[in-house]
Amino acid sequence: MIKQPNGIGNIFKNTITKGLFMATSKCSSCGSHSFEMVTNEPHNSNYKYNFIQCSGCGAVIGVTEFFNIGQILNEHEEIIKKIQDQLNYISSMVYNMQH
Repeated sequence: MIKQPNGIGNIFKNTITKGLFMATSKCSSCGSHSFEMVTNEPHNSNYKYNFIQCSGCGAVIGVTEFFNIGQILNEHEEIIKKIQDQLNYISSMVYNMQH
């Protein structure tokens, strides 16, 4: 039998007995298990951010960008592709006019 290090069994005790296989997030400040996302623009900042915080005490546990950069890049990629297609069409029209 493999012996677990001290405390490992207790970390997941509550979630395993409930039939879950993931640990439940817990606020390190107040112990709450409820979180929320709040958008704010910090002082001296040009951008908004999403703060993931405890809904019980407001302690911030993480920050994400307000804008979804991946989505913005995909949208710009589509726009660039359309512009490239239009330029290729114009280029072929000019070439055909010259020959």
